Amino acid sequence: MKKMMLVFAVLCISIATIAQPKIRGNAGGIGTIRQSQPARVIVVQPGFRSNGLGMGLGYGYGFGLNPYRFSPFGYSPFDNPYQNRNYNSMPTALELDIEEIRNDYNQKMDGVKADELLSRKERRQQIKALKHEREDEIIDAKRRYIRTR
Repeated sequence: MKKMMLVFAVLCISIATIAQPKIRGNAGGIGTIRQSQPARVIVVQPGFRSNGLGMGLGYGYGFGLNPYRFSPFGYSPFDNPYQNRNYNSMPTALELDIEEIRNDYNQKMDGVKADELLSRKERRQQIKALKHEREDEIIDAKRRYIRTR
C-alpha cells in the first residue's frame, strides 16, 4: 500500500510539473511565457501595537492582554495605521527652504520641457544642468541651516 501511495504521489508531481508552461526568458516563441518584472509586494503596518508581552502568536500581546479583545476588528477601529505619528511636526525652516527650492527648479524644468524651440538634446542638457544646480542649492541651504543653528 505504501508503495502504491508513493507511486501515485510521484505520478501526480510529475504530471503537475509537465503541465506547467515553459519559461524561456526573452526568447519568445510558441508555447512560451515571457518573464516579466516580479510582482510588487505591499506590506501594511498592522493596526495594533506591540507591548513586548507576546507569546509568539503573531499579535504582540499575551493571552488576555490585548486591550482591544472585545473589539470585533481585533484592533482599535479608531487607530489609523496609515496616519503620520509625528503629532507635533511643524516643518522646519530647512524643510521649507528645500521644498521651495524643489518647487522653483521643477517649474524651471517644466518650462524647459515645454520649450519647443530647443532640440531634444539641448533640452536634456539644460534639464540635467538644472538638476545639478538644484542639488547644489539644496546642499547650500543645508549648510546655511547648520551654520545658523
